[in-house]
Amino acid sequence: MARKVRLCDEGIFELHVQRFELILAHSYEASILGRSFRGATLEERHTKVRLALGGKAPRALQKRYGQSAKLVSWAELESVKAFPIDGQIAEEFLRHLVSSSGRHSVLTGAVECFAFLHHVLGVDMELNACSNPIVQGILRKARLERPAKKQARALLASEVLALEALLADECRPLIDRFCAGAFLFALYGRARLGDLRVLDCFITDLLEDSASGCGYLEVLSLSHKCRSTSNSQGMRMHIVVPAKGIGPRCWGKDFISVARELGRDLTSIASGEPLLYMPDAHGNFSNVPADTDRFAAWVQDLLSTVPAYSGDKISGHSAKATPLSWMGKAGTDFDTQTLLGHHVLVGRSSALTYARDTQAAPVRKFEALIGDVRRGVFLPDSTRSRRFAPEEPADSDPPLDGVLFSARDMSSAFPTPDEGGPEPVFAFPPSPPPQLDDSLTPFPMPGFLDQAGQDPEGEADADWLGERDWYAEAAAEEQAQQQEDEPDLETGAEGCDAEPGGSESSSSSESSTSESVDERVQASGERAGELEHRKLNEQLGDAMNQGVTSRSCKGTAWCLFVAWDDFPAWQEHLFLNLASVAAFRATWA
Repeated sequence: MARKVRLCDEGIFELHVQRFELILAHSYEASILGRSFRGATLEERHTKVRLALGGKAPRALQKRYGQSAKLVSWAELESVKAFPIDGQIAEEFLRHLVSSSGRHSVLTGAVECFAFLHHVLGVDMELNACSNPIVQGILRKARLERPAKKQARALLASEVLALEALLADECRPLIDRFCAGAFLFALYGRARLGDLRVLDCFITDLLEDSASGCGYLEVLSLSHKCRSTSNSQGMRMHIVVPAKGIGPRCWGKDFISVARELGRDLTSIASGEPLLYMPDAHGNFSNVPADTDRFAAWVQDLLSTVPAYSGDKISGHSAKATPLSWMGKAGTDFDTQTLLGHHVLVGRSSALTYARDTQAAPVRKFEALIGDVRRGVFLPDSTRSRRFAPEEPADSDPPLDGVLFSARDMSSAFPTPDEGGPEPVFAFPPSPPPQLDDSLTPFPMPGFLDQAGQDPEGEADADWLGERDWYAEAAAEEQAQQQEDEPDLETGAEGCDAEPGGSESSSSSESSTSESVDERVQASGERAGELEHRKLNEQLGDAMNQGVTSRSCKGTAWCLFVAWDDFPAWQEHLFLNLASVAAFRATWA
């Protein structure tokens, strides 16, 4: 069986120079280039075709030749001339393709072939040849029935880890390890496999291995897809590759080490040399550069030996699609994705021209994304709801209905022992104050003693009783003072004439009484702050019942003293604010 010979790019280009000369031979007089062949030798004709095809990629020429050959073959079968291309030729050829089950790509390829023959080889063509209503209808229907676009599949994170492990596996053949490293170079460099066929100026910038990274590898690509545009402007595509990936090791250092063991010093790579050569029979590099198809097939064979392989085909765009898909899932901004994918920001060419290093900031963002994948913070292959690892829940105070301050807010309002103040001690009362009239009835306190105020434990606190007596005495004194100040209803105004300055005396007495009560309330507040777990709410109710019956208590804020250690247990019952002594003083004012 004869072995299929694979040509290099120069061989493919020369082959298509001869083929397109035969396409023009279908009708020399119907093209500008063909009319110039009059009296020329074969070599001269090839020279003119070679010049006309200058700058075209060999793969593009191969694709256009297949479409052109199909057009000429159909014309010869129909005994018509395909050139010049007019509306009738375009219509009949497209109808032929539709009848032969031509797909959308075949129909659009035919129209592209017409444009190529006219603009590149100078074939005569009517101006509106493809504007025929039937031609437009055929193309419109083909676009409507176009199948789903098939894109290159991105590698799984587990497959990328398997390639890094394969690169570091000393049991594997060196040339297979180098192939895995070359694919990782394309992956972390966001490049196509074809971008590594012609390189220049390989640079290593490696550092000590750390969690943040271990440096970069950099190279200039002379075979990228957009070279017809960038090279015409004197620009080259810089591929900057982080040397630390999603695995624990610095794969860049392993790649350089394996290359040296194979006898290749990547830092001294010659201009125009590929990154990967095909192997020979002895397991060494041959002088045949690895094209895209064989490069992808080689990597697929290596992954098929590991359990992490998904079984899907790997193409030349898989290496570039993998990191760009990660950035898209992580929500990286479009400008960063565009620059990392080696594309141009439309309308900002001036900024890119003067930036000198447009990859600096985007590569740092890419390294941060790689670090998130390495630490398990970002999981690119998980479902949409599990793509990001859940964060630890932050400590927060539980909501309290009816309470204006949280536990943390109230703790900051009182001095701590470290600040020199007394230790904050508060206590909930065991029961609400005794039943008063409607205007003085406090809010019910769930879980406390009944309204009778009976102690279920049957125990009385001596300090508590002392406080109660003190309040009763203060209330009795105030009530007696009020009775002296009230006029005698039986004697009328005579009770007020006992002394000419009686009104002033009454006001002065009342003011002094209020000040006396304020001082006592202040003293009681200070005493309450020093007692531990004292229950004052019942005494406050008794004092108000005995001495403040003639005053309005509407809107009064009850002063509850809560034991700070017991606050979490009572937080669901707390429905009033902690009031200051001034708030309690307002009750007596």
